[in-house]
This record gives sequence, C-alpha cells and structure tokens, in this order.
Amino acid sequence: MELPKGLIENLKPNEQIIEVLKTSTIASKPDWTVLTDSRIIYFNEKHLGRYDLVVIPYTQLKLMFAECGRVSYGSIRFQKENGEEVSLKRVPKKAIEPFVDELEK
Repeated sequence: MELPKGLIENLKPNEQIIEVLKTSTIASKPDWTVLTDSRIIYFNEKHLGRYDLVVIPYTQLKLMFAECGRVSYGSIRFQKENGEEVSLKRVPKKAIEPFVDELEK
C-alpha cells in the first residue's frame, strides 16, 4: 500500500510501520491510521498539500474502541490521555482485526 507523501515525511528515521488502516471514501481523500513501533499516527490529507496530523504515543493512549459493522465496514476510535480523539468511519472490516491484534501485542 502506497502511503501519502505527507505521512511518510512525518515518520521518524528508522521508524517501522507495523499495520495500516485506510478508510474507504468516494468523494474525498481517505483517512490513514498507521501503527508504528512507537506510536499511532492519524493522517488526513486535504487539498493543496495541507493535512491534519494527530500523533498518539503508546504511553498516551487512554482508550481504543473498534466496532465491525454488519456489512463491509466498521469504525475505530482512539483517545489520548488529554481527551483528544480520533475517529475513523468506513474502515474495511477485514483491516480492523489485524490492526487491533497488532496494537494489543
């Protein structure tokens, strides 16, 4: 899976990517959530090179909630200790379980 340039630029040197979640969307660019060896990175690419970026070090992760929908998609939500939240909707169901499994290791 090819990651957006802005996301790659925000990785630390030698940071290993363990798992990637990408939302399914038709009208806009997808949201990305990357599980690395030290943190969770949420990346939402906007137009004209802009983006939203939320970094959640594992030491600051307070809550993670994942739900699989009835058909093809589910959702996942992360909350930092300071209350900041990241929610992803329309995540392919088949991608949620491997992501959660890796996070729980």
